[in-house]
Amino acid sequence: MAWRTYPIPIMTRSLHMLERAVRTERLLALLAFGTLATASHATTITVNNRWPDGEKPSAAIDGFSGKYLNFEGGNTGILVTPARGATVANSIKLWAADDDSGRDPAFYQVFGTDKAITGITFDSEDFTLVSQGMVSLPTLRSTPGQTPLDETRSWMKSFENTRAFTSYLVVFPAVRGATTTLMQVGEVQLGSASGPIFAPGDSVLGVEAERTIVHFAGPKSVTPAGQETSSFGIMFIPDTQFYSRYAAPAGGNQFSARFGSNPFEVQTEWIAKFANQLQIPMAVHLGDVVDRAGTAGEWEHASLAMKTLDDADYPYSILAGNHDVNNGGQWSNERTLASEPFPARFPLSRAQQQSTFRGMSPDGFNQYHIFEFQGQQFLQLALSWNADLASVAWAQQVIDTHPTLPVILSTHDYLAVDS
Repeated sequence: MAWRTYPIPIMTRSLHMLERAVRTERLLALLAFGTLATASHATTITVNNRWPDGEKPSAAIDGFSGKYLNFEGGNTGILVTPARGATVANSIKLWAADDDSGRDPAFYQVFGTDKAITGITFDSEDFTLVSQGMVSLPTLRSTPGQTPLDETRSWMKSFENTRAFTSYLVVFPAVRGATTTLMQVGEVQLGSASGPIFAPGDSVLGVEAERTIVHFAGPKSVTPAGQETSSFGIMFIPDTQFYSRYAAPAGGNQFSARFGSNPFEVQTEWIAKFANQLQIPMAVHLGDVVDRAGTAGEWEHASLAMKTLDDADYPYSILAGNHDVNNGGQWSNERTLASEPFPARFPLSRAQQQSTFRGMSPDGFNQYHIFEFQGQQFLQLALSWNADLASVAWAQQVIDTHPTLPVILSTHDYLAVDS
């Protein structure tokens, strides 16, 4: 699908939001904080020497099935300087390793640079993003040892690029398994119009980025005199489920009894009071509004907290998490809408109060907004938990109807153990 996504740093306003930001950093392009700024978000890339003797980085480009394994898991990869010189890459191809598919890359990023590769630490600002996206390696495993590569164990993606680089950085920000701390890949190859770019014997380093690389402005540059830059934030409100549960009578009103206030209410009050002066044009709730979908008191408290934003005429989008539906295992088209609490508590009529609101999917679980900051419009698309194919098609139609707008996509727990 031709979804445009803009992975940019997540700004947080509480410890709970910070925890969610760390968790969602692995999602990279799925939940984003918008920015117009050219300010730096530099990330240090380091040669980490964290691999077994028989599974070194050189194994990733040797033309055989033997794997490269990095003990640090996500945000690891390779930095290759091909002997053939500057080349235009327009595809990436990966081969599965010989065991544990949970260690397979789930996401890739390809960066290029023309700077000389010296030392053991590098600045992400010296690299330009060439391509990024999801990885879908087959679950079939490669044969252990130095055997010829098997095409049935491979995955490939083509991309547009017209610029040649002398070195390429390939990073895997996330792996398929939810609990593994390792990343492994059988083989990594970039392709060009004239054939493979990497070859056995090329200079290759195993590297680790200190965090997900999110600064895609290319090589370091200075803002020309007189040219202004600007930035804005989006307030993400993630997983308020326990705020709702333990502020409700059925949860014992624990927050109010112990602290004299309820964090969900205090949070939305803070947003309503300070967001505009901090240049935060809208809020985005990421789902799990409540903890137990069948407990009315939790919905009442959550609805009251979000009403603070309604009353302040402060726009927000909201979507359902797995705790907000009667059966978290169902796809959205399998739900009995008449008995689902989320569309009843946050119906079309309530969404229409938002100045940014533009539309809702027929089932009432997905919505989109258009907001503007300093003359630039952005489309914010909210997809609920377990959105079915019809919902995804609806979302694609929304994006296709607004081809000139950058898209900020929010959803709930999109990446799972095996995808």
